[in-house]
Amino acid sequence: MDTPLAELDGHGGPDATAELASWAQAFETRLHDQMQQLDPSWQPALASELAVIEHLPDESARRRFVARWMLHHCRGWPLLHRWLDPSPRLALLRRGPMLRQLCTLALARRPGVLRCVVERRARQGLKEALGPNYERLLSGSGRAPADGVTEWSPLHWACIGFGDWLTVLQAEDGPVRRMVRLSLPQGLLNVPLLRRRVPGECSVLQALQTLREHEVAWPC
Repeated sequence: MDTPLAELDGHGGPDATAELASWAQAFETRLHDQMQQLDPSWQPALASELAVIEHLPDESARRRFVARWMLHHCRGWPLLHRWLDPSPRLALLRRGPMLRQLCTLALARRPGVLRCVVERRARQGLKEALGPNYERLLSGSGRAPADGVTEWSPLHWACIGFGDWLTVLQAEDGPVRRMVRLSLPQGLLNVPLLRRRVPGECSVLQALQTLREHEVAWPC
């Protein structure tokens, strides 16, 4: 089954083709690792499909199955030229780094949150999730969040960041959006009340500019 790596012909000159080939290869690598990057909340619903993989005879058969599975669940392949835009590249990350970057984006839009997180478990969870980005984001100032928000887990913030990230995608990025969605918990994705409690203090583009000023690579 052809994946986007087979669509390189005719995409600009040698430099553009080389860059696209690099991103297309990164996508194929990520594609074949997709089953390991699912959030556990999706696994019961997909149990029968996931079980098929264990009975396939070889790696080649498994790769073909995963490609067909992704094509179905993402309703198409990401468009090759869209990898030239940094935002869709979030989908190329493994689940751990992806959640970190979504969490980072959410908190960059809400700079008052980290300074208000005083509960030890919540603060430690965010420190571990954000890694080196934690101290950089801690320097920001902003309004205090609503009651209870400072107790949210990094997964809550990753889902808030997912909503932020969607605003910088284009209509043609549906397959990319669905790839990332499969790495997030279903139960937190469809709770608009959560997002209403933490409106952004700046636009996503302004938040991304702040991250660049703090030398935070985003998304990768």
